[in-house]
Amino acid sequence: MRRTRSWFGRRRALLPALAPVLLALIGCAQPVTDPERIPVAYVGDEALTLSQLQDYFDSNLLRTDPGELAEPAPGEMAEVWSRLFDAFVEERLLLAEAERRELPVDEREIELYLQHAPAEEGDGAEPVDLSRLVGEARRRLMIQKLQEDALRELPSPGEDEVRSYVVEHRHRLVPERSLELRSLMLDSVESARKVQQDIRKRRLTFAEAVVRYEKSPGQGLPMQVNWNGLSEEVRAALEDLRAGQVSDPVEVNGNVYIFQVVSWFEKREQANEELIRRARLELERERRRDAYDAMVDDIRDRTEIRLKLRNLPFSYVRDSTG
Repeated sequence: MRRTRSWFGRRRALLPALAPVLLALIGCAQPVTDPERIPVAYVGDEALTLSQLQDYFDSNLLRTDPGELAEPAPGEMAEVWSRLFDAFVEERLLLAEAERRELPVDEREIELYLQHAPAEEGDGAEPVDLSRLVGEARRRLMIQKLQEDALRELPSPGEDEVRSYVVEHRHRLVPERSLELRSLMLDSVESARKVQQDIRKRRLTFAEAVVRYEKSPGQGLPMQVNWNGLSEEVRAALEDLRAGQVSDPVEVNGNVYIFQVVSWFEKREQANEELIRRARLELERERRRDAYDAMVDDIRDRTEIRLKLRNLPFSYVRDSTG
């Protein structure tokens, strides 16, 4: 069964408000003992320390004034910290595997990574720790290369697989319907129906009706609209019209209109092509996610992981979605 991805990845928007509280807790949890000597987990024979966890939180939480955002309930805070801790252990697990495979990262790659990473500024009292940034860049690049190894040989979805996926998920994949439309506002339902009948009997074109009856210049110009953005009344009037046809009178916000469909943008063959494109992209994403999860599961099966939950500066909450 596929393991659900980290809760931290889904709820990261909550984290900025928690940073000062979390860092304060970590700072005071062990007022005497050195955090560099306190293990919070073991990945194989490697001890992961409270100091390393503290650095990880510092890298993944944005510092903010505690008064800027409402503080979440204590139970939710503990779960956020717990999912961050899970992500920290998984990162170190992958890093250990990347080091075992001796995946190379050169100085130029680190330089390019830091150039494109968000800028980190000192607060005036503390200068930016360049060695920490370089170390973090090296770790993330090694993990990235490990992920690329797992995904490099993935085969592309076959045509039969894509078409089966389209059949199963058509209701969700179908592109949003849109059309080009002209409108004409008239004084009453009776006037609108007379103009509509004149157009249908070819006594008058829609363009001529616009010239004769429009209330303001430019009212009858074609416009592209999304189908779902139209009211139910307008959609009902347009549903069965072909390009060039004119609708029955429709009342919209107290005014009476007739509409002409200029064109439907989703021709059947275009819609099918879009369905296939979207289905292929979703299948490729699923295949990549499955390959990544399988790689992590394989590494976990080969590596002993021991958590020292009593040494955490918060009450660990187990992931109920995993």
